Amino acid sequence: MFLNPTFYNLTHLDIVDLPGRKPRWNQWDVLARLPKLSHLSLYDLHIAKHCVIHCKGLKVLIFLRYKMTWLKDIPD
Repeated sequence: MFLNPTFYNLTHLDIVDLPGRKPRWNQWDVLARLPKLSHLSLYDLHIAKHCVIHCKGLKVLIFLRYKMTWLKDIPD
Protein backbone atom coordinates (compact mmCIF):
# COMPACT_ATOMS: atom_id res chain seq x y z
CA MET A 1 0.00 0.00 0.00
CA PHE A 2 2.57 2.64 1.07
CA LEU A 3 5.55 1.11 -0.72
CA ASN A 4 4.88 3.16 -3.83
CA PRO A 5 7.58 5.87 -4.20
CA THR A 6 4.79 8.44 -4.06
CA PHE A 7 4.66 7.93 -0.28
CA TYR A 8 8.42 8.12 0.47
CA ASN A 9 8.18 11.78 1.50
CA LEU A 10 5.02 11.33 3.57
CA THR A 11 5.52 13.05 6.93
CA HIS A 12 2.01 13.17 8.45
CA LEU A 13 -0.54 10.37 8.43
CA ASP A 14 -3.96 10.08 10.07
CA ILE A 15 -5.39 6.57 9.99
CA VAL A 16 -9.06 6.85 10.83
CA ASP A 17 -10.16 3.30 10.06
CA LEU A 18 -8.05 0.15 10.08
CA PRO A 19 -9.67 -2.68 8.12
CA GLY A 20 -10.54 -5.89 9.91
CA ARG A 21 -11.67 -6.62 13.41
CA LYS A 22 -8.23 -6.84 15.02
CA PRO A 23 -5.46 -5.27 12.93
CA ARG A 24 -2.08 -7.01 13.18
CA TRP A 25 1.35 -5.38 12.94
CA ASN A 26 2.39 -7.55 9.98
CA GLN A 27 -0.39 -5.85 8.01
CA TRP A 28 0.90 -2.37 8.94
CA ASP A 29 4.67 -2.84 9.32
CA VAL A 30 5.09 -0.87 6.11
CA LEU A 31 4.70 2.24 8.29
CA ALA A 32 8.18 1.55 9.66
CA ARG A 33 9.54 1.74 6.10
CA LEU A 34 8.29 5.27 5.49
CA PRO A 35 11.55 7.13 6.04
CA LYS A 36 10.09 10.59 6.67
CA LEU A 37 6.99 9.67 8.69
CA SER A 38 7.16 11.93 11.73
CA HIS A 39 3.52 12.43 12.79
CA LEU A 40 0.96 9.65 13.07
CA SER A 41 -2.51 9.37 14.56
CA LEU A 42 -4.48 6.15 14.89
CA TYR A 43 -6.84 4.41 17.29
CA ASP A 44 -5.43 0.87 17.59
CA LEU A 45 -3.22 0.49 20.68
CA HIS A 46 -1.51 -2.66 19.39
CA ILE A 47 -0.39 -0.93 16.18
CA ALA A 48 0.53 2.24 18.11
CA LYS A 49 2.88 0.27 20.40
CA HIS A 50 4.68 -1.24 17.42
CA CYS A 51 4.96 2.17 15.76
CA VAL A 52 6.72 3.56 18.83
CA ILE A 53 9.24 0.72 18.61
CA HIS A 54 9.75 0.45 14.85
CA CYS A 55 9.06 3.88 13.30
CA LYS A 56 12.44 5.50 13.95
CA GLY A 57 11.57 8.97 12.62
CA LEU A 58 8.32 9.25 14.54
CA LYS A 59 8.20 12.41 16.69
CA VAL A 60 4.45 12.66 17.40
CA LEU A 61 2.03 9.79 17.95
CA ILE A 62 -1.58 10.61 18.68
CA PHE A 63 -3.53 7.69 20.05
CA LEU A 64 -7.26 8.12 19.54
CA ARG A 65 -9.28 6.41 22.22
CA TYR A 66 -12.18 5.62 19.93
CA LYS A 67 -12.41 4.55 16.31
CA MET A 68 -13.42 7.47 14.12
CA THR A 69 -16.83 7.00 12.52
CA TRP A 70 -17.37 10.35 10.87
CA LEU A 71 -16.50 8.97 7.42
CA LYS A 72 -19.53 6.68 7.59
CA ASP A 73 -21.78 9.74 7.86
CA ILE A 74 -20.67 11.19 4.52
CA PRO A 75 -23.15 10.32 1.75
CA ASP A 76 -21.84 8.55 -1.34
